[in-house]
Amino acid sequence: MNIIITIPGFTPHGGIRVIIEWANRLSEKHHVTLYSNRPQQAQEQKWIRINQKVVITHSADCLSGSNVLIVTSPHYVHLLTDKRSPEKKFIFLQMLEHLFRPNDMGWQAACWQLYLSIYPMICISQWNIDFLKKLGRTATTHLVGNGVNINDFPIITDSKKKDLKTVLIEGLVTTNPTKDAYNIAAKVGRRLKDEGYTIFSYGILPLGKFAGISNVHLQNPTLEHLNELYEKATVLIKASLLDARSCSPMEAMTKGTVTARASEYADDDLIHGKNCLRCEYNEESLYQITKQLLDDSALRNRLKKECLNHVKKYSWDYWMAKIEDIIENKFELDRLCIISVVYDEPEWRTTQAKLNLTGYPINYVSRNGVGSLAKALNDGFKKYSKPWHDYVWFVTNVDFDPGLPTDLVKKMDETKFAALHPSFDSDHPFCRNNGTREVVESLFVEFTCPIVRTDVFCQEYLDEKMPYWGHDLDWGYRLREKGHQLGIYHGRKVDHIYIRNNQQQHLITEDRKRLRASTDENTRLALIHKYGENWKEKVWPQ
Repeated sequence: MNIIITIPGFTPHGGIRVIIEWANRLSEKHHVTLYSNRPQQAQEQKWIRINQKVVITHSADCLSGSNVLIVTSPHYVHLLTDKRSPEKKFIFLQMLEHLFRPNDMGWQAACWQLYLSIYPMICISQWNIDFLKKLGRTATTHLVGNGVNINDFPIITDSKKKDLKTVLIEGLVTTNPTKDAYNIAAKVGRRLKDEGYTIFSYGILPLGKFAGISNVHLQNPTLEHLNELYEKATVLIKASLLDARSCSPMEAMTKGTVTARASEYADDDLIHGKNCLRCEYNEESLYQITKQLLDDSALRNRLKKECLNHVKKYSWDYWMAKIEDIIENKFELDRLCIISVVYDEPEWRTTQAKLNLTGYPINYVSRNGVGSLAKALNDGFKKYSKPWHDYVWFVTNVDFDPGLPTDLVKKMDETKFAALHPSFDSDHPFCRNNGTREVVESLFVEFTCPIVRTDVFCQEYLDEKMPYWGHDLDWGYRLREKGHQLGIYHGRKVDHIYIRNNQQQHLITEDRKRLRASTDENTRLALIHKYGENWKEKVWPQ
C-alpha cells in the first residue's frame, strides 16, 4: 500500500517519535510518505532515526494515487476533505490537543472537526476515548498503546551506573497548559537537591528561572545522551496536569529506571504499583512517592522487574501488528473478545458451530465438568482479553444467529450500558422477549451470554466464592452501586440448549441439575453472609 502519514514537524518530543516509529515500521511492508509543512527539520534533527525508505515531502500532490491517509494532528484536518485524498482515511490521536491552545478559536475548531469526523480513529489513551464519547463521537475508535524502540533504547537489566542518588526530571519547563503548569516537578527537584540528591533534567527548552535546580540539564539531547541519562537515573520524575502518552517513562524502563508520575489524567501504560508509582497532581504527593522509590529498595526492585517485563512485551513489534490490522480493515473483529465455555454434552456442538460462523476468533475455557463458572470466565478474561478489546462476550450453552455478536457490539456502541444480554427464556420474566427491539434496564444480567464492557469487567470480576446464581446478582449489584446500567436487549433472542431442552439427558446434565438443586441454599447463605439478612432488599429488590 501507498500510505501517507502527516507529521506537524520534527521537533524532539514524544508525539513526533511515535509518528516516526509508525512510519519506519510500516515502511518495511509499504510505501510510506511523511507529509509535513516543515520537511527541512527532518535533516536538522539528531534525536530520531528515520528509515531511508520513508519519503518526506511538503507537497500535497503525494495524496494522488495513495491508498491510505493517516492524519495525526489537527494541523492537517483539511486533508480529510481534500479531493485528492484516498477513500481509506484514519485519525491517530495522541492527545486532546484543543487543551494545548485554549484561547485559539481557529485551533479549537480544527480539533473539533478532527474529533467528530466520520473516519476511524486510533487513540493512545482510554481517558481521551471516554472524553470523545461524551463529546458525541460515534465513529469507530480503537485503543492502541505506546511502544518503545529497544534498538534505540537497548534493555539493560543490571546497570552499574546507578548510584541511587540521581534523579532525572523530564520537562522542567512547560510548553503548554496541560504539562507541569504549576512546576511541581521543579519544586520537588529543589527539595531533593537540598537533601543531597543529584538532579539531572532534559527537555526542548532552556531552564531559565529553573537553572539552579538541575546539576546537569540537556536541551534537545541526542539519542546517546538520552540513554546515558536513563541509565544513570535511579528515579524519573514526570509531572503533568493532563497527558496521554508515556514515551520518556517507557524509555527509562529499558534501563530499569522507575517513574514517579504525577497527573490528574495520564498514560494507560503506566500502572501504579506495578511498573511505577502514580499520584494526583500535587507537589507533596509527588515528593512522597519519589522518596518512597528512592528509599525502599525492595519496592524499587520489584517495580524495576515489571518495567523490564513491560517493555519486553509491549515493544513496537507488539503494537504494530494491531496497527497493521486496523489499516487493513481487520479491526472490527478485534473489538470483541469472545470467551466460550466448553461443555461435555454432545449438543454443545450446536453452540460451537454457530460460533465458528460468526467470523470472530473464539477463545475456549473449561469448567472441568461442573466446576465454577465464575472462575472459568474470570480466568478466561485474564488470559484472552487484550487492550484493544472494547467488549467481551461470554458464551455458554446457547443457540443463536451468527450475526448476534456484531449486533451486540453495535447496540453497546449506541448505549451507555455496562452489559447487555439478549432476551431469552429464563426463570426471570424480564429476560423474556417483549416483542420490541428496545434495550430495557434490568437489575442484573445472567452469565449465559452477556456482552460486557472490558474496562468494566477488569474492575469488577465475578465473585468466585459466590455459588450458582449468586454471582449474577452479586455482580449486578456491585455495578449498580458504581452507577453502571445493565440491560436486556429485546431486539435479539437466544435459546438455551440441552439442560433445558434436550430429550435424551446426558450423564453430566443430570450432575448439573443435582448441583443446581443442592446449591440453592448455599447461595442464599452466601448472599446473607455478604449483604446481611436483608440481602434481597439490596441485591434483588422485587
